[in-house]
Amino acid sequence: MPKATHPPAMPPDNRRLARLAPTRRQQDRMADTAQIKDGSIYQTARTNQKCWHVGKIRAKCQEMKACGADELKAINAILFKRGESCAVRIKALHEHESDKSYPDRYPTNEDSLGIEIVSAFNEKSDTYDSVNKSQNDSLSWLVSTLEGLLTLGDGDVYTHGAIGYKQKSEGSSANWKRP
Repeated sequence: MPKATHPPAMPPDNRRLARLAPTRRQQDRMADTAQIKDGSIYQTARTNQKCWHVGKIRAKCQEMKACGADELKAINAILFKRGESCAVRIKALHEHESDKSYPDRYPTNEDSLGIEIVSAFNEKSDTYDSVNKSQNDSLSWLVSTLEGLLTLGDGDVYTHGAIGYKQKSEGSSANWKRP
């Protein structure tokens, strides 16, 4: 059984997790990553609250190699537009993708929940430390619970690095699929 602080099983008609706001003492502990890599789960935002966790999204059909010819042409026109900075082109692609409905695009801040896993960033190797067993056990429980409550499948769970322009190693060593 994962060593995690989580709510008891909830009836299927309750579409939200119980509010698990960390106490002041827990918030103070969160400053030291070594102390909270024990698999504890903290809910720091309501499930209906928009949070800024995704960043700019990539073109899903391009990443999956499933774009139609016209869509691929439009994406490439954005990505390879001369005279525009990389940041401007990424923002334009994000806006282009955001006009689509999910699942035709990756999730955005407007329609997703963010799961953050505590891990130290190693500036020398430009990577995050690996997730440990306690964290993976808790993550498996949380993903399974959210999939059940929100009627999601494994195809609805993404890492930051897969869908956005964040650090590729962020969450990459975690097991995001159910056991």
